[in-house]
Amino acid sequence: MIRVHKVSYKTEVHQFSDAQLPITAESPREMGERGRFREFYYWDSYWIIKGLLLSEMHATATGMVTNFLDIVDRYGFIPNGGRIYYLMRSQPPLLIPMVKLLMEDIGDIDFLKQHIGTMDKEFDFWIKNHTVEVDYNGRKSIIPVDLNAFMCWNAQLMAEFHELLENFEKAKYYKMMHAKFKEAIEHVLWHEDVGAWLDFNLESGRRRDYFYPSNIVPLWTGCYDVERSDYYVNRVINYLEKVKYDATIFGGFGGGGEYVVQKGFGWTNGVVMALLNLYGAWEGDNYIPEDRYPASISYISALSTLRALAQK
Repeated sequence: MIRVHKVSYKTEVHQFSDAQLPITAESPREMGERGRFREFYYWDSYWIIKGLLLSEMHATATGMVTNFLDIVDRYGFIPNGGRIYYLMRSQPPLLIPMVKLLMEDIGDIDFLKQHIGTMDKEFDFWIKNHTVEVDYNGRKSIIPVDLNAFMCWNAQLMAEFHELLENFEKAKYYKMMHAKFKEAIEHVLWHEDVGAWLDFNLESGRRRDYFYPSNIVPLWTGCYDVERSDYYVNRVINYLEKVKYDATIFGGFGGGGEYVVQKGFGWTNGVVMALLNLYGAWEGDNYIPEDRYPASISYISALSTLRALAQK
């Protein structure tokens, strides 16, 4: 038996108001989706922070991460968003990778030492509240690829942080957790006949044969056998080539939903900046140097992207 994660179901809570959660440092909602949303959203903020750091807004990025750490200290976890009625659910756990972004940028060991206990608490929340045991044959809702891959990544980062702080027993624990997650993802979620990781339905005991971008998150988080990187990349590329897309309207966008299409969310702008930083941009067949980036990307090689994910 191995421990893997399942999705928690939303709980309706009517007694809570729509008041915003208290914040202490630079307000993350100021860096959010202006005009539509007035509060932070958990995993969106990872990409906003990435964009802020690329924009050299180091103090604002640090303030956002500090706010999230303070929320964990107050509530025991980070809710879906910055309102009280979100306190009954969360989003994919990216606080620890946010701290990693800061450490790569500012390298403040004192900041890490001050907040390492809070990151332990965030990791423990997911381990204690969202785990279920299954065997390799899948006997017993949904085990999602992305959540398990994020937790695998979190365990790896926490092992690195504790080693840096010379907390070697803690580092040993997180190395063990990383190995367990990696093993679980390989044996439960990887499907050789498909060439990709797939979500698993615990109720039906069957894999979910649908395409989601989340199916390849383990490439991004490094939660696979890195000695076989080329193998996994090639299998995933073959898998993606079989997926159908509606490309009849290049650059078109959808409609409907609860709000009109936005010109750019905070997190989507952060993603664009991260991609520009990695690859540069293309205008027709011509590569645009870093100092002449356009406002958007026309083309990025899928192969290069996947290989970069696998070599992260």
